[in-house]
Amino acid sequence: MGISSPKRASSNARVLAGMRQLCSLGLPPDIVVPKLLDALHRWVPAGSNHFIWSDASGLPNNYYGELSGVERYIGRFFRDFALTANPRLTPPYPEVVRRFDVQTMGIDNAAVFVESALYREVFRPLDGRFVLNCAVRGRDRPLGLLTLLRGPSDRPFDATEVESVRSVVPYLRHALDCTPRTGSAGDLAQRIDAQGMAVLDERGRILHMDAQARRLMFLATHPQANAESLGDCDPNGVPVCIARMCADLAAIFGGRPARPPGFERANNWGRFVFRGNWLAGHGGEPPRVGLLIAHYLPRRLRLWQSIQVLELAPRLQEAALHYADGCSLSELAQRMGISRNTAISYVEALYEKLAIPPSKEALQDLLLGDLPGAVPR
Repeated sequence: MGISSPKRASSNARVLAGMRQLCSLGLPPDIVVPKLLDALHRWVPAGSNHFIWSDASGLPNNYYGELSGVERYIGRFFRDFALTANPRLTPPYPEVVRRFDVQTMGIDNAAVFVESALYREVFRPLDGRFVLNCAVRGRDRPLGLLTLLRGPSDRPFDATEVESVRSVVPYLRHALDCTPRTGSAGDLAQRIDAQGMAVLDERGRILHMDAQARRLMFLATHPQANAESLGDCDPNGVPVCIARMCADLAAIFGGRPARPPGFERANNWGRFVFRGNWLAGHGGEPPRVGLLIAHYLPRRLRLWQSIQVLELAPRLQEAALHYADGCSLSELAQRMGISRNTAISYVEALYEKLAIPPSKEALQDLLLGDLPGAVPR
């Protein structure tokens, strides 16, 4: 049975409310953008979403995308296509972000697009048969380009979807163009966001790696993804710190003194914790190193993420975020522009909806993942 129209409208309202709240958390833009790209899938379906930051002159200077292992294609775009006009297809990137609001490729100009070097060398490897670009500009300069891609087996973006993406741009602009009120990501209380696993040999060479580990490894070693850093991108390369960690593990299990097998790195994308484990070989196989990479993000963002999977009305979403983040009932009322009695009603409704004990601590434990077995009804 298909979803009913009222239920679809309610779900859409929650998704849009969630994206608005995300862009208003006051967090560093590099922390917000990856989560917004993920949330966009529930608003306008796409194969993958991407964002390119721009400097004041409109030149591309940073990138985040959802596909792992594609950095060389993005680097090729930065080096070979961003500053070049493609006749009958697209002007140079700086002109797109300065002059255009929305741009599509592969729809009205399909024949030109699929025959172009831009498609063959960049978009086809990204499975981008249909492209929707939406420029984001501040009051006096371009901020970047939001790009949604669909594959050849998908349908093109239609006019309604174009307007839906356009409706998110003012909130993305707010997130990009404001100074975080809480300082840098490293100054914020942290919660684990994602983990990846890799298997390496004793010298630190990667033998196996899951997609999450590949993504986290790239972010940890590329504080800024631009033409220079992507130009030297080696998907099989091993950072010196990881090779050193593997050598330390080998020394430890060889009975020699060495440093503890772990380290941390922090940059604009968040905090990354690397931990190595010695994997003894069996049947004559050499030993291996298991590498766990954990990514930490601000606690406030973790609260927002957890709220998005709950079927809460937009105002209850807002109440849950502020109250779990530490607001008193009076502060909650002030933040939401309601009376204190209404704030109390919202909080009581949250306890009932989520089937948890009536305490702020229980709400925080649920949303931060510290209450095993708690399942919202």
